[in-house]
Amino acid sequence: MPTQILEKTPLWTLYIDGASSNKGSGAGLILTDSDGEEITYALRFEFPASNNEAKYKALIAGLELAIKMEVHHMQVLSDSLLVTNHMKGSYEAREESMKRYLAKVTWMNPIVKYLKDGQLPDDPIDEVHFRSCGAHAGARDIAQKVVQLGYYWPTMYQDATHVVSTCRTCQEHTPILRKPQYDMTSIYSSWPFYQWGIGIVGPFPEAPGRVKFLVVAIDYFTKWVEAAPLATTTMTNILKFVWTNIVCRFGISGIINPPPRTQNEIRKVKRPVGGRIVKCAMGIRHGSKSRELTALREAKYKHQMEQYYNQKVRHRHLKVEDYVLRKNESSRQEGQKKLDPNWEGPYQVLEAKHPGTYIFADMHGKPIPRTWHASNLRKFYF
Repeated sequence: MPTQILEKTPLWTLYIDGASSNKGSGAGLILTDSDGEEITYALRFEFPASNNEAKYKALIAGLELAIKMEVHHMQVLSDSLLVTNHMKGSYEAREESMKRYLAKVTWMNPIVKYLKDGQLPDDPIDEVHFRSCGAHAGARDIAQKVVQLGYYWPTMYQDATHVVSTCRTCQEHTPILRKPQYDMTSIYSSWPFYQWGIGIVGPFPEAPGRVKFLVVAIDYFTKWVEAAPLATTTMTNILKFVWTNIVCRFGISGIINPPPRTQNEIRKVKRPVGGRIVKCAMGIRHGSKSRELTALREAKYKHQMEQYYNQKVRHRHLKVEDYVLRKNESSRQEGQKKLDPNWEGPYQVLEAKHPGTYIFADMHGKPIPRTWHASNLRKFYF
């Protein structure tokens, strides 16, 4: 209530006292208005109570009487140092009974502090979620615990959901979702059978010319075989075989598939042959109708697989300047033990490449090397 209104409001005075003995306990109070009119009230307790509890009972009864009398401005006088200093905050209530009495008497203090100083009381949701006894539980469990503590408001579940979704610890330990996040994009080949498979066999016992390896190329469709002996399996010898036995005789193949080898060897074999990039199709004219039907069936099967896969997709779109967490099992920035976080960060998205791939930086603005797919990311909320 504003000060100028309090100054015009009559001041009431409440005198309280209480006592306890082996014969019983009781309390008395006197409520006096600004003109000196007195209202007296006496209480006798039918349960055992200490002196301090009797004085608290007298205080509670006096406050209830003041509410009935519509008193707006009142001072309380008591000879109990414990009660008065509890209300002022000078003493700490240690006994459970004193804590309950104090909570009942001072329930309005947070409201008074907010009206006078703009200071909000402690949020019960934060108390349940973040304090020493908090288990970082879900929103439903938090709301139930808050209700058990005696609180309720209509948006309690929504507020608990917001607290959980913005809690950094909860976000870092969120279980990793295994559902896909982007639609499947199938890769269709215009000429799926215009390919050669190439492999190296050996070493065999050394033959004249010191040859001991055999390089073999097979056309995927006609099953035509080309082979040549080699002394060494160097890049130069392999490219010479491809140029002489395949390119010069059949034209440039659509794809040449090397056998499973090291990445460095595969990269070397797939280099341009004779200065021309291996992109064109091999000129095989036989069986074109069969190849077309097979290609149509392949496209049909891929389309059906896309539909089945996309039903499970849980779309998650990130924008530039969004904050994200990165999957820890992919980045390995944190420990990999059971209780270590599943996610680490946060990072800020700098650029979105093709759908689902992003470049981001840490909180100091330092870019993170290479792009990262959305399957390794999740949005972070402050």
